[in-house]
Amino acid sequence: MSLAADATILGNIGDDVVKSTVAIALENVLITVYSMLAIKAGTILLGNGT
Repeated sequence: MSLAADATILGNIGDDVVKSTVAIALENVLITVYSMLAIKAGTILLGNGT
């Protein structure tokens, strides 16, 4: 394998790592927002909300 092929492979691995990291971060944000909405809805339904 040549040096250019190695550079291409490493570049693709780096792109995959970035995509995975962004996907995990976005998923965590969405889970947090959903959890907060569920907690707020629960307090409203239980009559403790303001």
